[in-house]
Amino acid sequence: MSHPVEASPVPASTAPALWIIKTGAAPAPLRAAHGDFEDWIAQGLRAGPGGSALQIRTLDARALPEWPAQDEIAGVVVTGSPAMVTDREAWSERTAQWLVRLVQGATPLLGICYGHQLLAHALGGEVAHHPAGLEIGSVAVQCLPAAAGDPLLGGLPREFAAHTVHEQSVRRLPAGAVPLAANAHEAHHAFRAGPCAWGVQFHPEFSQTVMQDYVRLFAPSLHRGGSMCRRCTPRWLPPRPPTACWRGLRAWHRVLALALALAPRRRVRRAEPHPSPGAASGQSDGGAGCAPRNCCSNASTGRGRLSR
Repeated sequence: MSHPVEASPVPASTAPALWIIKTGAAPAPLRAAHGDFEDWIAQGLRAGPGGSALQIRTLDARALPEWPAQDEIAGVVVTGSPAMVTDREAWSERTAQWLVRLVQGATPLLGICYGHQLLAHALGGEVAHHPAGLEIGSVAVQCLPAAAGDPLLGGLPREFAAHTVHEQSVRRLPAGAVPLAANAHEAHHAFRAGPCAWGVQFHPEFSQTVMQDYVRLFAPSLHRGGSMCRRCTPRWLPPRPPTACWRGLRAWHRVLALALALAPRRRVRRAEPHPSPGAASGQSDGGAGCAPRNCCSNASTGRGRLSR
């Protein structure tokens, strides 16, 4: 079991740190056995070269924290969550507005699953329930041509195994975003916005055991009968070690090293007026038009909601 990474208050001044922005929690049985999203992310980052010296701090976006100052940030990773981006919760929209400022300031940023979707939404993309339903398990993902020279995904093979569990997805990328990875189910498994902001729909932080336990936990509801559940049929392969996927997370060290080297010379651009998240796609800040919940997310199952 990994050791939990405790959330830290924002200090008055500190050396640049890697900030994990927590947007939700894994199901209780998985937390009890393995820890939570932020623990797995920290474990993966610390496994890379120089990872033991990496200063990692965690903030829970749902608690409406004070965001760290720009000079306190080496990079930001936004976690997955059982929440839905289309719910437009106040804490989520507030976080989306901050992500816009990070992108404008060329701060290294990685959004995972919910974080991937929230980044796309913040920059004007469209997020919705996937029309083909849930994708869960270890799946094959293909790198797109633009990934070859990408600082984060450039070291991955053309096809790699990745762990997934999501009902919603990015249905339309923000203007100017570069698609980096896809598969037959998901057209936007990874993208880059600007020079150093990435979103990945898959979970590079999941271990093989975590993925197996996700599948076991939700198997009863996935195979339950009824018209509502037929669209929940999962697309998955037997869980297997996604070694290439983990290399992608560890490659974040290259991005952080570059950010730290450039930090003394970096000029944070004045934030320009920006439409509220989703405005570019004609979406409102309210919850109107939110897609109905998938039956696998219904709390009546007693198993909680899936990660996005």
